[in-house]
Amino acid sequence: MTFLGFSKDDIERVCYLVAHHHTYTDDMSPDYRILIEADFIVNAFEDSLDKKAVSAARKNIFRTETGKKLLDEMYLEKHCEE
Repeated sequence: MTFLGFSKDDIERVCYLVAHHHTYTDDMSPDYRILIEADFIVNAFEDSLDKKAVSAARKNIFRTETGKKLLDEMYLEKHCEE
């Protein structure tokens, strides 16, 4: 990343996010929160989670309005139509 012009601080932050993206805490910075929610959206698809599991994750993990909206559109509304 250095050869692309990223600062040492940026590189350290990216490394931290990658290393901890499966660690859930109550105190998350916006970039960390977005990564956690995005990762869950991908994992929900890969693991074929059912509506009950996705709904529980929405309640317990998701905090951003965008994350909730994407989760609803991709999984919960889809299940309602079936």
